[in-house]
Amino acid sequence: MALCEKNLSQWNNSLPGVLELQGLEKYIQEDVPEPQAPQGATQAVIDVFEEKKDEWCTERAYVKVVLLQTLTAQVQEKLDAQNWNPREKDPKVTYDLIRRAIPRLTREATTDFVMEYLKIDRASFTSMQAFLTRLRFIHKKLAALNAPVNDTFHVTAIVGKLKKTYPERYLFWLAGLKSGSMTWTTLNSELEEISASEEATAKFSKVTIPNNNNSTDNKTSGPGNKIRCPKEGCTHMMMSNYHHRACGHHGPKNAEHCWHCDPERAPDFWKGKKKAIEEKKKREGAGTSTTAVVLHNSGGLANPSTPLIFSSLQVPQLTL
Repeated sequence: MALCEKNLSQWNNSLPGVLELQGLEKYIQEDVPEPQAPQGATQAVIDVFEEKKDEWCTERAYVKVVLLQTLTAQVQEKLDAQNWNPREKDPKVTYDLIRRAIPRLTREATTDFVMEYLKIDRASFTSMQAFLTRLRFIHKKLAALNAPVNDTFHVTAIVGKLKKTYPERYLFWLAGLKSGSMTWTTLNSELEEISASEEATAKFSKVTIPNNNNSTDNKTSGPGNKIRCPKEGCTHMMMSNYHHRACGHHGPKNAEHCWHCDPERAPDFWKGKKKAIEEKKKREGAGTSTTAVVLHNSGGLANPSTPLIFSSLQVPQLTL
């Protein structure tokens, strides 16, 4: 049987009984000195004591092995913190240390977990899931340390720890406590729903719209930024302070049309008007003119002439 914090009493009763079957319980219950031949003994007597010494070493080593095999890794780590020497040859030294240290460590651990349980609050955690994970760990540890929390007290305490973060829900939970309808099962179910809802909200709030020149975004993006014209065959760099809804070109905010698409309609103060007209004639003459393709609204909306430009949305995959 392996020793852990919650079964120290059972372990302490079982180990001596197991060793007693082989007549070895004395090695943990009392100090068994090394056999020594009396001074002036004959060689025959010395030989007898040498045999007893070998037997003493073998039996003590066997008890040590049995004892160490009953210790979990967690218990050994805690004994290490108490300056335990794993190479100690006397099993009684280790046995006595266990009986002193484990109860004291258990009492200290119980106190620490009780204090954390009383102070824990949802507002101190980044998410409901993080709060529930820690809460359940503390609740489980207290039960393992023979300090279980009564379910009625547990529900009442947890509702109080949620008041700051969920003030509206708190009123309903409080009413449930007063009426006796609120149990740990029902409360835990609601908290799981809140946790799932918070996680879903966090994931879907990360939906992003890529930088697509055919976007319907008409907002300014900085007067000093330039982008390459997205129109096929066009190599112009355009100011990005206005995104033309129809063809994707950028120009001054008060422009009703793209000056590069229709340079004849551009104002005379535009220095590039003449050159744009010549380039347009060349394109038309070579049969390589390009036309912005716009899908107009035909679904009966309030403004049927409003063009619809589509862009892809990146939606994160839903995971459980």
